[in-house]
Amino acid sequence: MPGVKTNEGPGTRAVLRHYRMSAYKAREVLDLVRGKDADRAEEILAATPREAARVVEKVLASALANARNNEQLDPDDLFVSACFADEGTTLKRWRPRARGRATRIRKRTCHITVILSRLPEDKLAHAIALSAARAATPVAVREGGISAAKNIANALIAQNGTQATLLAQQGVTGPLDLFEAERGLKAVFPRGPAGEIFDAPLPDDNFIMHSAIKTYPCFAGGQSAVAAGIALHRLVGGNADQLKTIRVALADLPIVRRWLADPGRIDPRSREAADHSLHFLIAVALTDGAFGLRQFDNARWNDAKMRALMARLDIATDADLARRAGEAYPCAIHATGHDGQPYDVEILELSGFSPDGLDTQTVLDKFARVTERHLAPDTQSRIVDAVMALDKAISCDGLMRLLATERTVL
Repeated sequence: MPGVKTNEGPGTRAVLRHYRMSAYKAREVLDLVRGKDADRAEEILAATPREAARVVEKVLASALANARNNEQLDPDDLFVSACFADEGTTLKRWRPRARGRATRIRKRTCHITVILSRLPEDKLAHAIALSAARAATPVAVREGGISAAKNIANALIAQNGTQATLLAQQGVTGPLDLFEAERGLKAVFPRGPAGEIFDAPLPDDNFIMHSAIKTYPCFAGGQSAVAAGIALHRLVGGNADQLKTIRVALADLPIVRRWLADPGRIDPRSREAADHSLHFLIAVALTDGAFGLRQFDNARWNDAKMRALMARLDIATDADLARRAGEAYPCAIHATGHDGQPYDVEILELSGFSPDGLDTQTVLDKFARVTERHLAPDTQSRIVDAVMALDKAISCDGLMRLLATERTVL
């Protein structure tokens, strides 16, 4: 019978006793999920092709059910704080051998225990403070530095949060002043009675709704440029060859002048450089009349026709444009056809950068663009429906199952 371990912390447990398997085999699988959050543990077990993984998966599901139904805990907040396998009863059997002898057979059993925990409020606060203190983004990255780091930024953030949580669990403290500092996290968390900062519902006019979303999958400074290229594509009926001159005006800002003087952006030679190249972004948007991940396929920035169009772009800065656009990165294109017909496009603000905050359609449109290669349309719709119902859902289980099992490659 498994007893309480000396290094065992509080939490919700589930125990399977006398399972016909050696403790050694169970421990090999338990080592894979110890310290992982519950969702990640389920993913690991589902992908582990061993009998012990199927058993531990059921014990974990039982612990999650106990936490949800008996203690009203949100499964998304739980992690595997402890898991172990103890030796159970050994059944002794005998197998006949030659010359009247017999060989002992030991049929091992084990007791498997999984314990799920949620950090106490004080340690959770320190975990968030530690994570925030370690998550400062260099200006060079935030303002559009060419690198592949942004492709793994979300993974690095998740890793940082997990490490901070483990540190806080061991008693490491973080700078709690971050919650109240003027330039800290005070605007992120809802204000409620003392001790309810993590459980208080977000108001409608919350911090997240005033965030900006990049409408197109490229660097932030190129959003209006892409939109202007798409708008010009429509004006000329998709035929960029009929244009004799193409003059592009951007905000007269120091950072924009640095972008335009950067040889790596003018002549992109990599996926990361193309993502930050205003010349490429405008040219490909003008050519295709759309912009998504597909526009980077087959190293389009090296295509001879694309390079010829990039070379035709006359890009300069305009102080008046910067004054009228406020904090956004505006773009105006003034083109002339071979017949003398003028074509003018001006994008001062995209919906994602609007001072009025996010709108539903902008978010949905971007989700459709960035998942078009991985999710079928009906799967996209199911995920959107699950997200829209999150405010009434008991947990995120349904959404996480969709994200984990519905991925396809189109």
